[in-house]
Amino acid sequence: MSKAELDRIRAVYLKRQVARNAARYHATAPAEAHALVRRREAFENLLRYWLPGGVQGQSVLDVGCGNGSRLAEWEDWGGDPKQLIGVDLMPSLIDVARKNFPACGWLVASGDNLPFCDGCFDVVTQSMTVS
Repeated sequence: MSKAELDRIRAVYLKRQVARNAARYHATAPAEAHALVRRREAFENLLRYWLPGGVQGQSVLDVGCGNGSRLAEWEDWGGDPKQLIGVDLMPSLIDVARKNFPACGWLVASGDNLPFCDGCFDVVTQSMTVS
């Protein structure tokens, strides 16, 4: 992806962050709280199916990690934060992730040009990055 296209995408995401009604999407807002609980339940069902032995020892890359809260859930499920890596295109979101979850690894990067070797993660996730 060209630098111009990455800059365009960053500008759109930044505009959304500024325009977004923060109270509406806060984790304590009733609709958002319900959605978060349902999302977590669905993801836990997937984990039980795909990783029946649990998440311990799994290296995880979350592409489009945003503020890091989804990746940090892996620690709740027994993952080692040193093996949890999040990447996002938005530096401001990576700053929030680093502040809130300092034990995990965070990197500003584009999902189409990741600085990792093929197959070096046990699990790769992405949620809501195509918008």
